[in-house]
Amino acid sequence: MDNRPTRAKLTLWEIAALAAILLAATLTRVVGLGRVPPGLSADELANSRMAERVLNGERPIWFEESFGHEPLYHYAQAATMRLAGFNVWGVVLPSVVAGVLTVWLAYALGRQAFGPAVGLIAAAGLAVTWWPVFFSRVGLRIIGLPPLATAAAYALWRGLESDDSRPKPAPVDSFRPLWWFLLSGGLLAAGLYTYSAARALPVALGAFALYLALFHRQRLRGRWIALLLAGILAAGLAWPLFHYLQTHQTAEARPAQISTPLTALKEGDPGPIVKNTLITLGSFGFTGDPKWRHNVAGRAAFSPAGAALFYGGLLLALRRWRQPGYALTLLWWAAGLLPGITTIDAPSSNRLIASLVPTYLIAASGMVEAGRWIVARWRRALPAAIVAAAVVGAWEGSAALAPYFRTWPGHPEVRDIYQATLTEVMHYLDAHADDLPACIGEPFVYDNYLYLPSRTLRRADPAAIRWFNPASALVFPLGGVEARYVFPHHAPAADPLLADEWLSDLRPEAAGAGCTEAGEPVYLVYRLDAQARLGEKLSALAATGPTWTSGEVAFAADPPPGTRQPHDLPVDFGHQMAFLGYELLAAEVKPGDEVTLQTYWRVLAPVDPPLAAVFVHLLDSHSQVRGQHDGLGARSPDWQAGDVIVQVHRFQVAPDTPPGRYWLELGLYTWVNWERLLVYEGDVGVGDRLLLQEIAVQ
Repeated sequence: MDNRPTRAKLTLWEIAALAAILLAATLTRVVGLGRVPPGLSADELANSRMAERVLNGERPIWFEESFGHEPLYHYAQAATMRLAGFNVWGVVLPSVVAGVLTVWLAYALGRQAFGPAVGLIAAAGLAVTWWPVFFSRVGLRIIGLPPLATAAAYALWRGLESDDSRPKPAPVDSFRPLWWFLLSGGLLAAGLYTYSAARALPVALGAFALYLALFHRQRLRGRWIALLLAGILAAGLAWPLFHYLQTHQTAEARPAQISTPLTALKEGDPGPIVKNTLITLGSFGFTGDPKWRHNVAGRAAFSPAGAALFYGGLLLALRRWRQPGYALTLLWWAAGLLPGITTIDAPSSNRLIASLVPTYLIAASGMVEAGRWIVARWRRALPAAIVAAAVVGAWEGSAALAPYFRTWPGHPEVRDIYQATLTEVMHYLDAHADDLPACIGEPFVYDNYLYLPSRTLRRADPAAIRWFNPASALVFPLGGVEARYVFPHHAPAADPLLADEWLSDLRPEAAGAGCTEAGEPVYLVYRLDAQARLGEKLSALAATGPTWTSGEVAFAADPPPGTRQPHDLPVDFGHQMAFLGYELLAAEVKPGDEVTLQTYWRVLAPVDPPLAAVFVHLLDSHSQVRGQHDGLGARSPDWQAGDVIVQVHRFQVAPDTPPGRYWLELGLYTWVNWERLLVYEGDVGVGDRLLLQEIAVQ
């Protein structure tokens, strides 16, 4: 193929086609955003947390959260979150923009290297097929790599093509490509700040420079200094990032976790690498990414028709490797496969993202060459070839987008990964924003990102939400005022003690529109006004008898006076929590039996630092623990002064416990160094635990 099709004149038809493609690319990335995917994944919420750090004034060159992240995407995300707010659009908008830019830049590069037809077809494929569309609709840094890589390749090509029509450039012209080369180096360095797969790009561009030196030395005539300066610029701009990683050895944890095939190769076993290579090559037309997180599990990158064009284009590129356009595309594509081939879980669509654009350039060149071959033999077949290309493109797009918008969002694994039920709960609460507090059941209340869905998905005040684990706790906002209680299907059933006393007579106010595989609603909503009943309960508990503070290690049957200081209920813990009382299911047990205790607490002030657990220990006469429960089934950062928390503690008495009398002790500790809250008598701290009563082990 002639490598100078870049001089083809831009026609009105080409401009119209490009505009239509860019419009299609925009629509496929924004239509239904917030509904497909069905919510925000934990990874996206983690990313938004990093962006929030930037908004709060931090300027890290590397984020150590989530096994380590390059920073560039999160800075862009901070800008869009500032612009659009803490919502789905603010989180995902950088990906949308990056996806559309990739389409446009792929057209520009394809046109420059191969001609308008290849540029338009590659752009069309990137506009409407699964792989590029998917990563343009999720708030992950992965999609930041393709536009920068493509722009770097385009600038490099322009530098090589500058004044190419002159057989012998004058000395003054020798540095005209300099700015293109420097731009390429800067863009390459920027790509290294997006995603770890970008580290394959210097390999590709270095191999291409060597290729030119061996087979197209005239291309480098008068340009080698500019190319060298571009490499120096790229290395200089990337140096701060890699210097940080070199001096902070534990900052990047992920490569060590996933590089098993590469480790095996270093040890002399090429088997895993060979297997991954074959699997990865087959992922373009046979079996693709097996994870529902990023794909309809096992779906190949192309439909059979698209795969035939891709593999045909790959054979064409291999045959024409002496032409620089094909060589650059092949080297870029092969280097882009390395992150997926050398790591576990192949094929991985996210780790292959560096090969995205060359994959579509290869497929487009295959389609164009097939059309040329047909037209060269049947000149009247040009209209039919154009129609056939349009049909293949439409089929490829529909084969990708139909399952993406119809099948994929409803799969149970997808709904779980993208927190679909939680998203629907937030939309329900938004639609019923009547100032009632909301309490949401969630088995993992310690998840640091739980508060983010309430802020990014809900327009109403997220402070009105309390999170609790129904299996072990219940929260009564502001002393039991009327509140909504939401029980998602994935939250375990409430503890029988809590369910029987507080929830048994409730009837659902609403049920989620969807159903689980078992036919159950995805969530149920109840209203509960517990103020009167809770008041009666707490009044009764206050009269159950004293508690004690004591510094005893060995418990005497008849301690000296003053050893144990009695405290009437409520008892002040750290001026933050008041212990209101407890209920013990049985005061006599046998070794191996279960002890069941309910404790009641009132929030006095915002809890800071957050509480990790209430501890309940069964102590023998020498303070040896014979049974214990440390837990807290409600998320303390969400509490407001006046909230009441009921916690159920269940633990087994050690089977080898001898008969006797044993003390129950109780207290609270925080996440910071497991520091216990002090018990206060007025303004004086008198201990860090309470003794409740004795239990008889028979």
